[in-house]
Amino acid sequence: MNEASSGFKKAVRLIFGCILLFLSVPFGMIGAALSFFLCALLLSHIILLSLIALIVCFLVSFSLSRIAWRMILRARRVRFALGVGLTTVIGVMLISSLTIFEPLVPSSEIIQPDVPEAVDYWDLETGSRIAYLKFPAENKTQEEPVIFLHGGPGGAVVTFKPITEVISALSKNGYDVYFYDQVGGGLSGRLKNIRDYQLSRHVSDLDQIRKKINADKMILIGESNGGVLAAHYAAAYPENVKRLVLISPGELLSEEWDDESSGSIKDRASPETLQKFDELLKTARIIFAYLLLEVNPDAAHNFLSETEADTMITKLFSPLLGGMACDPEQFPEDNNILFGFWATIIPEELPETEDEAVKDKLRSLALPVLILKAECDYLKWEVAYQYKSLLKNSTLLFLEGAGHMPFLEKPGLVLDSIKSFLFNEPLPLPAYTDESPPRK
Repeated sequence: MNEASSGFKKAVRLIFGCILLFLSVPFGMIGAALSFFLCALLLSHIILLSLIALIVCFLVSFSLSRIAWRMILRARRVRFALGVGLTTVIGVMLISSLTIFEPLVPSSEIIQPDVPEAVDYWDLETGSRIAYLKFPAENKTQEEPVIFLHGGPGGAVVTFKPITEVISALSKNGYDVYFYDQVGGGLSGRLKNIRDYQLSRHVSDLDQIRKKINADKMILIGESNGGVLAAHYAAAYPENVKRLVLISPGELLSEEWDDESSGSIKDRASPETLQKFDELLKTARIIFAYLLLEVNPDAAHNFLSETEADTMITKLFSPLLGGMACDPEQFPEDNNILFGFWATIIPEELPETEDEAVKDKLRSLALPVLILKAECDYLKWEVAYQYKSLLKNSTLLFLEGAGHMPFLEKPGLVLDSIKSFLFNEPLPLPAYTDESPPRK
């Protein structure tokens, strides 16, 4: 009986020992991942976090394999346990180097936009370094400068001629015209603290720009997310805005819309383009960066630098940009835009508390507002009409045969509409007043 019991115990010990030995490797890998993210709560140095993870990986695998070996043979084989621990560490290093530490783009493919000769820079009191273009008035007759606010977030305009060539024509009508890349995108500087890529920062930067150019009031032309920025700035500083032009404006308050319920550029993409988009977005390095962002934004920033990430997101967006127009062929393939990765994702992943009072502030504005909404704009009609309903002195024009970026297909109509609005002349199109979108 004793022999049978002893044999049973040996068998159980042998089985559990084998199971534990088998699990020592995956448990070591799991320990590495857990220790990396747990330590990231306090640390942001990637090399130090990686070193801690490898040490934990070794200790877990070494300890479990040593215990397992004793259960199997009732002998202490330190060399064997060392071998298992080191093998697991080498495996973790090999796997991570081929996945999460594999660069998203080769160094030879890093995008460097062509920089226009006329580009200059503002160093603002907010800490932002802003790239801008100025088109001085040919015969200055207008006191207020025109400031163009590009879409995004994370977008750019200084290097994008289809917009600068159209809007800069206002300089022939007596206006100083400015284009600038919002911080985090294009040719402008990047922030050390990626948490600061928020709408409130862009509002503060815009007011600092106003002071830089010695303007009491400005005329703001905001396209897409630039329209959101223009509206929020006007709500915060109504005394500093003479007129507003909102072109395909984005969601005034993003929290009022479910994910992509307001419309998405992906709605105009082909299944093949969407598949390519998803494949690029679901790489191990990107997924790891998103997970790390939830734990420690500073660590995520150190893990994925702008140089690499900006090129990646620019390549990611490129196949979708045809959706900016009714005819995708109208969007230039060589568009010379460098998107900013962190400036793009931070407002969505780490959103700041939105100013819900902005609606009441906009309702009280008396300044003239022109809203341009295009037929093929991927954003839903309700997004633009919200501005029409809030801004009592606004006029809405509907542009047929144009997309989210109407400069591409209707440059003359866009420019004529803006000029007529600025000079209180008859508009080239009748004002659209119906709450429902035009029937196609």
